[in-house]
Amino acid sequence: MSRNPLVSFIYERGWRQSFAIRGFPGPDEEFKMAQNYLEPAAGGLLIDASCGSGLFSRRFAKCGLYSGVVALDFSENMLHQCYEFIKQDKALSTVNLALVRADISRLPFTTGSVDAVHAGAALHCWPSPSTAVRHPFS
Repeated sequence: MSRNPLVSFIYERGWRQSFAIRGFPGPDEEFKMAQNYLEPAAGGLLIDASCGSGLFSRRFAKCGLYSGVVALDFSENMLHQCYEFIKQDKALSTVNLALVRADISRLPFTTGSVDAVHAGAALHCWPSPSTAVRHPFS
């Protein structure tokens, strides 16, 4: 579904806000929760898996706590939207932010090179979540 250009376009322009109906606390609170959980990975490489339009990837990059942030998604359309949002944000430095298109079950990272993986509202999209996160931490 996220490979549909229309879904990619409206994701952060209305669709994501509807997650509140399903009990999500909203992007600001979700980011705070993620930051608390990911605190041990400060200074390391963070992958925002199934990043979609990069809503959280951009926040992670802006906060400056990580040596690198990888906005990773399988959908070219979502990564295109992520790129467009990055271009619009003049306050965002892209020095520590990379966009990567990859299959979550075959991540293009060497074993032990990833310090943390964030996957906000994405696990339900993965065929095998346990396989997806096993490799980077082996």
